[in-house]
Amino acid sequence: MSSFIKIAWRNIFRNWRRSLFTIAAISVGLAALIFIWGFMDGTNEQMIDNSTSYLSGHLQIHKKGFHKDMSIFFALDNPQAVLSKLPALKEIKNYAQRIEGQALFSAGEKTAGAVLVGVEPEKEIKVTTLWQAVKTGRYLEPADTSAIVIGSALAERLKISLGGEVAVLTQAADGSLGAAKYKVAGIYSTGTDTFDGVYAFITLPAAQDLYALWGRSTGIVMTAQNRSVVPRLKKSLAGELDSQRFEVLDWWALIPEIAMSFVLHEVSASIILTVVFLIVAIGILNTILMSVVERVREFGVMMALGTNGRQVVLLVILESILLGAVGILIGGGLGVLLTLLTGRTGLDFSRYGKAMEVMPGIGAVIYPIVRLDRLAFLAILIFFFAVLAAVYPAIKAARLKPVAAIRHMETV
Repeated sequence: MSSFIKIAWRNIFRNWRRSLFTIAAISVGLAALIFIWGFMDGTNEQMIDNSTSYLSGHLQIHKKGFHKDMSIFFALDNPQAVLSKLPALKEIKNYAQRIEGQALFSAGEKTAGAVLVGVEPEKEIKVTTLWQAVKTGRYLEPADTSAIVIGSALAERLKISLGGEVAVLTQAADGSLGAAKYKVAGIYSTGTDTFDGVYAFITLPAAQDLYALWGRSTGIVMTAQNRSVVPRLKKSLAGELDSQRFEVLDWWALIPEIAMSFVLHEVSASIILTVVFLIVAIGILNTILMSVVERVREFGVMMALGTNGRQVVLLVILESILLGAVGILIGGGLGVLLTLLTGRTGLDFSRYGKAMEVMPGIGAVIYPIVRLDRLAFLAILIFFFAVLAAVYPAIKAARLKPVAAIRHMETV
């Protein structure tokens, strides 16, 4: 076996142009697949991370029925009892109370419906990152009682700017009408109307006054140590709480449009990667096949000197294994390097701003990522196909008649 490996290496270096072409086909194909998959994974991760970090968190606890109707009449009666159970769950990173309710906003002659969210600023900034999206003015502070932070799209609809007054009208939990005026302290912009035109924020005490929910809240939002523990954490929370009184929802249920987009992206990625792989596979097959065709006379001489068909097959496959291994190493390195470089700098699609707006949670700059499981899968798949592609031409070469092959009268 060792002698055949040495011969295979010599053949590779002896025909270095042909070998280089084969290695290039494998390397470029693998690098392209790694980058494409990394780009799609980066898009999905960014979409989920932005959506969960801006508003929803990874998990939320509500009174049963709140998520369906989003009514303040489904507020938690004793949120402190629920909050007291959370520190014992080490998989929870941070948590905060909220009040969420529908409200009518007006400024001058302009009116718009939106969701008013009451938050605990000092805790909210540890749970969500929407405060980082404030482009004009500032985020809420604990002492604010008459300040509001709104999205840029909502500000545009109301024709209001920083420092302007917004009147809010809503139904309170005691059956009365809640009404108040707030001064715009900040305007945030996430780049998508999904957030910027729908949500406005005041402090939790201000929301409790407006909605007549003193000492109460409509939900508790949490972030986990990492997203992979969310299913387990949800199960733990469900075990701690009475399922007849409370509902524990993960991000998949809280933002179903993102979940649907994630599934759609995964299906699209599978289709695109399959098409690209077929193109790469055909290129590798063609390259290896041509390399065998060009060596018909060589194989004829070897068989005339006593090399049997099984040894010819072994030699061709060994050469493909060696070429595949080199191609995988080079292609894997190029693919990872390209993905890491673009993942650091990002790919700017701001010129396609309108198209990006229809993709919820995705910003104008996409950051591809490298996943080791994807990398290993692609490397094994390409290597396997590179070796498999050599089997047919190797068998054909083994069936050559030495005299005809030497005269180049028979082709593979």
